[in-house]
Amino acid sequence: MVGCLVLLVPISEAFPRTYIVASRVDPQPNYHLTQDPSDVAQLTDGQTVLYPLWKNRAAVGWARATPIKIWLTLHGIPPAEAQFSGRLSIHTVVRSKSGIQIPNRIDVYTSDGKSLWAHVHGMQLKPAQFKDGQDHWLDIDVNNVSSKLLLVIHASGEYFFTDEIIWKDSPTAPIVAERQNLRGPQQAVTDSLSRMKRNFAASTLATPQ
Repeated sequence: MVGCLVLLVPISEAFPRTYIVASRVDPQPNYHLTQDPSDVAQLTDGQTVLYPLWKNRAAVGWARATPIKIWLTLHGIPPAEAQFSGRLSIHTVVRSKSGIQIPNRIDVYTSDGKSLWAHVHGMQLKPAQFKDGQDHWLDIDVNNVSSKLLLVIHASGEYFFTDEIIWKDSPTAPIVAERQNLRGPQQAVTDSLSRMKRNFAASTLATPQ
């Protein structure tokens, strides 16, 4: 009788989940109490900082800097046709009396891996609706994206802090309509600014005078 050795590999190891890595930011984080050489790596290191973020070197902060661009890469096996779908979650904080606020807007763009980018999803936020004096998670659902992502964040207050950006896979969504191609990150920023201004204008018109 010939024996055999059977190795039981957990499903989570046999089919590893997608994970996200930050590779670059612009402008560079500049808040002195959180600034250190590991800022970019800290954005996706899996370690969440408790309130108050702005006093912790493991967090990442910007002072009087907007918009903020964060380049991200998804690592793993896409579920279908080299496309990922999931939820981006950004951990941040509010402390109004110190000028620390939720951003006005966040846009997500995906790249063809070369020079073209396309808008995936945008979220216009109302900072006044977020409870003061505590941390918050901002969730953005994105569908059918490549492994290359760009976040464009428009700060609201004088300061913006985050310490962690996470990704959670979701079932593959239907293929979206054709997306407009943008040539490079700067065109993505211009597109994001335009979307924010249009949203502000629409909300102003909808408000009774």
